[in-house]
Amino acid sequence: MSIDRREKESYRLHIELGTGFRNHAVLITVDTNEVYRRTDVTTDPVNTSADALEVTTETSMRTMAVVVAPGNLFASIACDTTRHRHVIVSLVGEATLNLETFA
Repeated sequence: MSIDRREKESYRLHIELGTGFRNHAVLITVDTNEVYRRTDVTTDPVNTSADALEVTTETSMRTMAVVVAPGNLFASIACDTTRHRHVIVSLVGEATLNLETFA
């Protein structure tokens, strides 16, 4: 019997909650795993960020979903973390949830 002792490659995805949040409840899943759940999320007007987190996974392709209330907003994105390691989630106006990817 042979045991594979090679280290598994890991991939990081940095998720930032950006502009537009004012006492919102936010739920983020990566694939089907809940990675973030907060209430009273509010964007800091000085640094234009509300919060951030980093997720480490064993595969490069991820599906990220975001739910924001009030407003019952939902958005999802398929993300290749070998090309896009950073996602900014923002609210635009009262009815648009925006997901932007960056290298």
